[in-house]
Amino acid sequence: MDRFELRQKAAGLPLVPGVYIMRDSSGTIIYVGKARALKNRVSQYFHESAAHSPKVTKMVEHVHDFEVIVADSEFDALVLENILIKKHLPKYNIKLKDDKSYPFIKLNPAEEYPRFTFTTKRENDGAHYYGPYGSHSMAHHVIDTLSETLRLPSCSKRFPRDFGKGRPCLNAQMDRCIGLCRGNISREDYLALILQGELMLRGDYTTLLANLEKEMEAAAEAMAFEKAATIRDRIYAVRRLSSQQIIIQDNIKDADAVAYISDDAGGVLVLLSLRGGNVTGKFTVFTPDSSAADSTELITDFILQYYTQGNDIPPFLFLSEEIEDREDLARLLSDEAGRRVQILLPKRGAKHAIVDMARSNARDELLRANASEQKKTKTATALAELLALEVPPARIEAFDISNIGSDNIVASMVVFENGKPRKSDYRKFKIQNKETQDDYASIHEVITRRITDLAEGKTGFAAKPDLILIDGGLGQLHEALDAMEECGLILPVFGMKKDDRHRTHSLVTPEGEEIGLAAVPSVFAFIGTIQEEAHRFAIGYHRSLRDKKSIKTELDDIPGIGKTRRTALLTKFRSVNGVKKASLMDLAEVIGKSSATKVYEYFHRKDDAI
Repeated sequence: MDRFELRQKAAGLPLVPGVYIMRDSSGTIIYVGKARALKNRVSQYFHESAAHSPKVTKMVEHVHDFEVIVADSEFDALVLENILIKKHLPKYNIKLKDDKSYPFIKLNPAEEYPRFTFTTKRENDGAHYYGPYGSHSMAHHVIDTLSETLRLPSCSKRFPRDFGKGRPCLNAQMDRCIGLCRGNISREDYLALILQGELMLRGDYTTLLANLEKEMEAAAEAMAFEKAATIRDRIYAVRRLSSQQIIIQDNIKDADAVAYISDDAGGVLVLLSLRGGNVTGKFTVFTPDSSAADSTELITDFILQYYTQGNDIPPFLFLSEEIEDREDLARLLSDEAGRRVQILLPKRGAKHAIVDMARSNARDELLRANASEQKKTKTATALAELLALEVPPARIEAFDISNIGSDNIVASMVVFENGKPRKSDYRKFKIQNKETQDDYASIHEVITRRITDLAEGKTGFAAKPDLILIDGGLGQLHEALDAMEECGLILPVFGMKKDDRHRTHSLVTPEGEEIGLAAVPSVFAFIGTIQEEAHRFAIGYHRSLRDKKSIKTELDDIPGIGKTRRTALLTKFRSVNGVKKASLMDLAEVIGKSSATKVYEYFHRKDDAI
């Protein structure tokens, strides 16, 4: 449909609550929204005089058709919108990663000696999860801080399995660890430390310090002065840690604050978590130009997705700006939390200060993001000037060949979009012509396959690169050009050449000219990163194939040892070498005496023959 037809269709909609679903020309859902009055809301998108933001304008340009689902109430429309967004992940709705992708700190109280561990998978397994945290490094830092403050074990030992095994670690020897492995602490005292760690993760330093002071006084009264001194040191450590937290007054204990800042380039949404009167966490979502319709819908979508993924819902949620469905959203979160949740728009006082803090953080994040984007844009522009390209390359594909002899010859394709690796588009190739070790022939084959897949619109290969880089010199480059000519498509292609120290040195043109990179440090670093990534990806693939072949030749040649028994052996002994070193009795426990005898005799007769 054209714009006029869409406007006519919208004019016929009822003035009732519901959900509207925008589709592009291929029928793909690109946006899902809710409305108090479907006719009014949907019509706004297609009026010629409507003053849309750049984000909405871009979305509307791609709308070919839409459909609506009428709801009984605005609340029902809100619930339905959330379900549809999660199901279809429309391009122009805000997209949070699945909660499995975000870092959490996990504690399983069912374990005899539970420990704080890092995970990106939140399960319904009875464990306690804290987070999500804004980055992996942040979650690891929190675990390290807990371990340092409470002197918890940070080694790889597992208890009670490893009690008394091996020498104590360096931390235990330096008295930076309670020495659980040496039996220096009872299980009850250990669990008390874990509980203190949970209080810290909740930001409840007041309760924690009060409990520690009682313990210290009790130890002193019992004349257990060494224990009292240990608790005193822990109190000092907790106080130092709590002093680093931002403490909010006005009796606000548990709340989250959400603020959104945007400009023409995109936006940043920040959620600050307040627990126990302290700001304990920050969660950031970047929204590029094409990712959302407007700020109020974006904030609503974020809240829906974030809190319905199992994340902790506080009793108060403070917003930087008004949203259309505040009361209905609060009702939905209350149902999810099993208690009352209030969504407020503070205008003054401590609550407003928390929102201001979230807004300031969002502004800082946006400034940093813009500076980073400007740097990437300048690098792309400088690269285009060096290579005499008409426009800066947005999508760059780089290819590398990896082989040892004529076995398992593979190629890698890595992709960089707008200066960043796009790992979902990385591809691996097994070279089919294995008659000889020939890098030139391998490059010819892989470029032929890449261009053919592009022409056919094959899934995963439909995006057209703006620039192709080949690891190698003029010979490899000419093979790539020949392959393109045979396929009837010529793209900008250059070779990546290394110096004697195996560092990226220059780019090679099809005419054989070498373009030095050292004079433009940003381009030098960027091309070096691309070349190393292509090499790393190719080597990794080659090693995985080589390892699989090694496993097959060592175990599958033993008569009577099929896939099931081989898998059981490798699961138990971790490697072929582990199987080889195992005793006959150990092998028999896994695959039975008869099969174990065959494996044992195979390896040991082989050794005797040597």
